[in-house]
Amino acid sequence: MKKLLLTIVFFTTLTGMAFADWTATINAYGQKINGQYQASVKIGSGANEIKTPAPPKAPNYSCSLSIMSLPDWTPHLVKDIRQDADLQNMWVLAVNPHGNMPGFEDSTTTLEWNPLEFGEGTFKLVQGIDENGEVLIYDMKSVTSLDVNGWDKDFYFTIIQE
Repeated sequence: MKKLLLTIVFFTTLTGMAFADWTATINAYGQKINGQYQASVKIGSGANEIKTPAPPKAPNYSCSLSIMSLPDWTPHLVKDIRQDADLQNMWVLAVNPHGNMPGFEDSTTTLEWNPLEFGEGTFKLVQGIDENGEVLIYDMKSVTSLDVNGWDKDFYFTIIQE
């Protein structure tokens, strides 16, 4: 029995089938206004699936950030923890870098994260709603931020864990 247990532990460690729980926070920082100018979401993997819907947007906001709930795209989420997730995962972020502030010029929102919070594997950031977009960051563990520039609409980015 002891030999079988050691063999299973060795096999899962060697093949990568045993993944540690992890949660990474992505923060968004827009222009400081008298209203909401920060937002954050959490992605990750754990023993239990957790999907937390995003609250309604504030009356005045200079940025917004949410996770699209796949495959139906609704509701928007602020937390998407996958149950015992595989190494191949995707999270689609919706970023509005301008919000409903007055003015017609583009605004910039900065996305920031702590690379040490990510789990095993490589994390790419791709423009668009799937893995076929332009790769903006090949390894999110070696970069800590991305500026998103634009008008009052959602821009989509996909985080791919491989």
